[in-house]
Amino acid sequence: MDGQYSSPIRIVSFNTSEGWSRDASEDIAEELQRRCAECGEVPPSLEGFLEIHGRGVDIQLMLL
Repeated sequence: MDGQYSSPIRIVSFNTSEGWSRDASEDIAEELQRRCAECGEVPPSLEGFLEIHGRGVDIQLMLL
């Protein structure tokens, strides 16, 4: 997703064949936090989204 989105506010998933939509922001935030923890950094464009929908940006960064 690098470079595809800038400062997301909410992520909504749609299933038009079943006629539903739902806020998937928390699910996406959890996955983004996992991936950010793996690489050791949180892109500035995601900090606000993760503060609102995730557990914050409190990941353990690698010490140099």
